[in-house]
Amino acid sequence: MVWHDVPSSSPAYRARHTLEILVGALLSQTQGSAKISLPLPRT
Repeated sequence: MVWHDVPSSSPAYRARHTLEILVGALLSQTQGSAKISLPLPRT
């Protein structure tokens, strides 16, 4: 991911935010298009 000490253009926190949105969409779909509040609870 990092080559020749160049900083990442995709930090991990951005990936977590994207994943949280995708999981929220899936939860909403499984609950009949229910509104899902973000951020999701951490376990």
